[in-house]
Amino acid sequence: MTAPVRIAVTVTCRNRRETTLRCLRSLMPQQTERVTFEVWLVDDGSTDGTGPAVRSEFPQVRVLAGTGNLFWSRGMHRAMTAAMQLPFDFILWLNDDVVLHPDAVANALADYGEAAAADPRQIVVGATIDPHTGAITYSGFMRTHGRDPSKLRRLDPDAGQLRRCDTMNGNFVLIPRELTDTLGPVDPAFVHQLGDIDYGYRAAAHGAGIWIGRQPAGECCANRRQMPFRQRGLTPMQRWRALDSPLGLPLRPWLTFMWRHGGAAGLLRLFLIYAARMVGR
Repeated sequence: MTAPVRIAVTVTCRNRRETTLRCLRSLMPQQTERVTFEVWLVDDGSTDGTGPAVRSEFPQVRVLAGTGNLFWSRGMHRAMTAAMQLPFDFILWLNDDVVLHPDAVANALADYGEAAAADPRQIVVGATIDPHTGAITYSGFMRTHGRDPSKLRRLDPDAGQLRRCDTMNGNFVLIPRELTDTLGPVDPAFVHQLGDIDYGYRAAAHGAGIWIGRQPAGECCANRRQMPFRQRGLTPMQRWRALDSPLGLPLRPWLTFMWRHGGAAGLLRLFLIYAARMVGR
């Protein structure tokens, strides 16, 4: 009898108890005799009872306490670091606001099997759709600017074939052990943004293929981008603090990202972006 595929599922959350529970309810029925899950969930300082609720309904989930300041990238770093201490075949990134389709995991494994026929270092990205309109909300990306790695064009899935891309959103991403052993977890140099895009770029630089699965993995509304630095009437100091906040364009993570994937030209592009944002553009 063939051993089951072992998937370490990593999730991070904060103060979205019912959203998080709904996500886990869509995941757990997809465990079968052939596919087993170990779920690592970072509860990043929730005050709405998320952690106790998850422990009560899903006692098999390993809940890790966060500080309240981890956000997505550092929360996923912590979850992956813990998961990588145990044996597994894949890590599955899963955002807690995704409601998975019943066949999401099986489809991702089938797509991986095709993509990895010649080389196991392949990543499968599951796109998500808006539950109200059916429009694609998160997926993979193609890079569109040679000097600015943040300039990206989203690719939608194609039911007829796998689509190769340059990097990805982190909402539903299946990564084989061969790559996590090489790349490690999400880089904690990033706070909220960029950790998923950086991981895709680094994977590609190590020879990995990144593929958008044929079918969307589930439903997820697009999060409205918060840009507090564009508020009117801010003093220069207030605008800088808003710009440098975790949900703005925090300087240190962006310096790391632009230098790592854009070099000196990327740093110049970042300077121009910051100059424009500081005058409210």
